[in-house]
Amino acid sequence: MKTLLTLLALCLCTFAPAWGQNTVQVSTPLSYQIDAKGQDASGESLARLSTPGNTVGVPLGEWLEFNFLKPVTLSSMTVVNGWASPEAFRQHARVRTAVLHYADGGKQTLGFRDTDKPQTFSIKGSGPVVRMTVSAVYPGRASTVPHLSGVSFAGYDPAVRQVRLTGRFEGCVKSRSSSSWSGNDEPLYYCARFRADDGAVYGCADDQCFHVQNLVNVQLNVVGVVKEGNVLEVLEAKPLR
Repeated sequence: MKTLLTLLALCLCTFAPAWGQNTVQVSTPLSYQIDAKGQDASGESLARLSTPGNTVGVPLGEWLEFNFLKPVTLSSMTVVNGWASPEAFRQHARVRTAVLHYADGGKQTLGFRDTDKPQTFSIKGSGPVVRMTVSAVYPGRASTVPHLSGVSFAGYDPAVRQVRLTGRFEGCVKSRSSSSWSGNDEPLYYCARFRADDGAVYGCADDQCFHVQNLVNVQLNVVGVVKEGNVLEVLEAKPLR
């Protein structure tokens, strides 16, 4: 059943501005259903993208391929599952599992929760391209084609020097809307800044501000990249032993 849809607007949390010049390719028959030219958007606009006009149907076994136009290292992916309308969410199928295929030859299977709330997953892959193949679906009442209404990636340019810090997150507030990094029900905490033991204070941006409970109110070892505006993108965080 052919659905009249527009392109899923890819939002990308990036280190370099060039990352915004991304492209999206799709497999047949998706090429007949959506415009595959791609759109630019910042990571902060993920919630705004969740509208019926930005929902894309992804048939079982088909794929979406995201090209970042330069080698990158990916650290997380955020997905908004299903048709972007509360009234029609159960009418259309949703993605249950998808397989990410990385340009470095690796692959990773992700299980999506059946919710219209954003879900963030830790991922580990590198290269200029990642392909997402739909492998299982939640059936809909009126349609067998699953839908996604938002996809964003976070990562960094491997040519940029990483920093290693000790310190803790500050200004943390429990989030009421986000799912955990693993897609489970564990709540996330929005933390406004990171205070390093050397006295430096770093801000955060978009999805990088959310952290699981065991990283809140404890001393941490952190590996990250300092981005423009003194924003710390955390690549790895572990409680200090």
